[in-house]
Amino acid sequence: MADEKEKPQVTEILLQEEKAMIKTHGKFLIPIGWILIALSVLVTIGMVQGSHQRDPSIEAFLNHPDSPSLGGTIGVIIGTNLLTLPAMLFGIYAMLRKNAKGKPLAITSIILFFIIAGVQFLPSHSSDTQSYSRNDSYISNKEIDSSQLASEIAKELKGISKGDIIKEFIEKIDNTSLKYTSNQDGFFVIYPSKPTLTEVTGDIQTTRNYQAYSDSGPVSYNVFFNIFKKKILSSSAIDAYLKAALTGRLVAANQSRIIKEELIIYKGFKAHHFVYLEAELNPPILHEGLIFLLDGDSVSLTMLHPNSVVPDYSFDKFVASFNLIPLAPQLKEESWKDKVSGLRIRPPIDMDVYKTNNPKTGLIVMFSNKAGHSLGIFDISVLYPNMTNSDIERELSSQEKDLDNWYRVQLSNSSTTTKMVQLTKILEHGSKIYMVQGYGPAKTLFRSELKLKKAAESLTFIEDKGN
Repeated sequence: MADEKEKPQVTEILLQEEKAMIKTHGKFLIPIGWILIALSVLVTIGMVQGSHQRDPSIEAFLNHPDSPSLGGTIGVIIGTNLLTLPAMLFGIYAMLRKNAKGKPLAITSIILFFIIAGVQFLPSHSSDTQSYSRNDSYISNKEIDSSQLASEIAKELKGISKGDIIKEFIEKIDNTSLKYTSNQDGFFVIYPSKPTLTEVTGDIQTTRNYQAYSDSGPVSYNVFFNIFKKKILSSSAIDAYLKAALTGRLVAANQSRIIKEELIIYKGFKAHHFVYLEAELNPPILHEGLIFLLDGDSVSLTMLHPNSVVPDYSFDKFVASFNLIPLAPQLKEESWKDKVSGLRIRPPIDMDVYKTNNPKTGLIVMFSNKAGHSLGIFDISVLYPNMTNSDIERELSSQEKDLDNWYRVQLSNSSTTTKMVQLTKILEHGSKIYMVQGYGPAKTLFRSELKLKKAAESLTFIEDKGN
């Protein structure tokens, strides 16, 4: 009888010990989770403060969504949350172990996970390809509700001063420089203040200068776009221009002294980096710059300041913040018409008719610009009258296809080292099958891709072919 009485007591003791162990496991992981959260917050602060560059995998996914780029994007998001994910798991584990302190940790981890993931996409916010305007714009990061963002992160931090975290996060966000976007020239860059645009048109080129000054001193930051009437495209011409670029600047300088010059690769382009001093001026002025060629035009980034001044916002950070984006997809007001097919289309504003009506190739019209980008329309039914749309789609099935149903393939030209990309889309009208093709250099076709696609969307057929 005594043994029977002792059994329930022993069982109850074991259950209590088991519950204590369960709570102890969750309780032990809680402080580790909050430490990981705190470290994640500090990393996020550093990303917001610095010249954050979007990961190439995310850039590829935003420009051309497909399975490989989606996988890369997911990998980047997981990789940047290596501290947050364990904290999230610790919180969930504690909740499963009936530890009430696990819930705040799990919720905070989930919020921070999405904040850190969102930071990876920040550069694309002001360059959304679906909302273009003809006017340039600038976006201040002060528009972010930084107090609310910081409060969400610091809300559940235990053992860490919430006030200090919120204060530091607000200061980092509110002191971030201005991000300026030009849809006209297709770029964004971070300036220390709001820039102004000056445009000068000459006989051989049009120059647009986006200039801003530092609030902390007499430091000038400039982005020059020199749009040439005759493009510089061949490899030898590019090399010659880059070598002569500094010489041309020194002609206008007073008693200049070259401090540094080097040929480098900048964002995939050959570039000339230089530093020189105008010693005759009082005070002497230090010039630092970088020049490269983009679709036959010259782009230069420069910083000027008295030699005695050390800029708070360095030239390296200014140059690192510069990125190219797609050009505003502007089309011509007047449509081009073909009386034979009844086709009409509004070509991109910078493209003119290059060729028309070639029965041997089925070409109806081809538009091109001086930079080597083109848009062609072909009547496939002329060449292959028995082929159906499905037949043609099968022929192209080995090529990459984006969400807009455009096929993409990279081409090699034996006569040049320049890699080219061809975009193809198949259209049906009645019993006819048409092919629209965009073509351009692989490095820069993305700048024209939106306007090529928008032009294709404008393609229609007039009812009365005689008009």
